[in-house]
Formats: sequence, C-alpha cells, structure tokens
Amino acid sequence: MKKVILILFIIIFLSGCMKVSEFKSNDVDSILNRLLKEKTSLVNNSSKGYKYYLPLGVELIDSNDYNEELYSHGDYYYLYIDLVNYYYNEDIEYSTNDNLFYSKPINYNNLSGYLEIEELSDSYKIELLYNHSKIEAFVRKENLKRAIINMCYILNSIKFNKNLSSLEIGDVNEQFNEEVFGFYTPKKIGNFVEYIEEYGNYEEPTDGTGNIGNEEYNQSE
Repeated sequence: MKKVILILFIIIFLSGCMKVSEFKSNDVDSILNRLLKEKTSLVNNSSKGYKYYLPLGVELIDSNDYNEELYSHGDYYYLYIDLVNYYYNEDIEYSTNDNLFYSKPINYNNLSGYLEIEELSDSYKIELLYNHSKIEAFVRKENLKRAIINMCYILNSIKFNKNLSSLEIGDVNEQFNEEVFGFYTPKKIGNFVEYIEEYGNYEEPTDGTGNIGNEEYNQSE
C-alpha cells in the first residue's frame, strides 16, 4: 500500500513539473495569436491620455504620469505608456535573440512590437511591447502563462485620447528624455528592479480577487 501511495505521489509531482517545463514557444505563439489578433473593446481603468483594461486578479498599485505599477498573484508588472510613439506612429525594429526562452517580433493590426522572455533560475523576465506601450516583469515560473495572458489583455486594450495636442506630446517627450526608462530598447531593468526591492514585501489582499482575466480567453477556446 505504501508503495502505491509513493508511486502516485511521484506521478503527481512529475506531472506538476511537466506543466511548467512543457510550456513551449508554440504555446506562447498561440496566446499571442488568440489575444492580439483582434482589438478588444474592454476598458475598466482610465488615466491621463489613455485608458485600458485590467484583467481580474491584476491590481493597480501606483500610477506616475505614464508609468504604472501593477500586481498579480505575487508578481509585479511595470507598464510604460509611450504617447510620443503613438503620436508619431513610429515602426519598431527588433532582432531576435536565440539565447532566450522566447524572442520574436510581433505585428498585429498594423502595430509592431516584440515579446522577449528570459528564463532565470526561479523566474522569468518578460518584456512585451505592443500598441505603443510596454510591460516589463519578473514572474514566478508557474505564473508564466498567466502573466502573458494578462499582458496581452492590458496592452491590446489600451486606447489613446485622439485629441492629444503636439504641446502635450512635447511635454511627455521631455519627461521621457529625463527618465531612465528606454522604450523599445531591450535592456536590463533599472528602476523596476529597485521598485521590486523596495516593494517586494507587498502582500496580496485577502478579500479575494478571483482568477485572472482569462475567463474570456478560456471561453473562446
């Protein structure tokens, strides 16, 4: 009887490990194609010059002009909004890095960008750029799929105020030039790492926020 229980335990343990290790590039491609192929009309959060959708289970922690800190299931996302690129509608050039877990340029609805995923010892570093915006994050390995889905929903839902003036864009451009954040240039995260070190002890609320916003994703399958 003990041998049967031990065997069952090993099977369950190995099955859990395989779920993470078997998540491959094709799975990422499938999520991108499913969630970015068509624009979404979902919106539940507004900010200066833009609005977007936060999936269930993702919280807005702090907002500073065109940079926002988000939190989901123990992971922090850092959202950058580039109104300058939106105003001038510049193309994004990206070269793939074969040394990474995932590295590809993306283009949906005439919007270019890239997804870059670096596998670390106990987490993944993700950079998803799309729709004149970018999200950077370090996520737990078991949260990789959840994070990609969340990021796709957020970036695909961003809607800009079409009445943005050139004066406002000039102000934003000057602000970005003063910041260390480098849009559209894959790099090591600077201030984001400092943010995690400072706020890394944030505790998830106990009132329960439900699952992430992949109910729509799952229902469409």
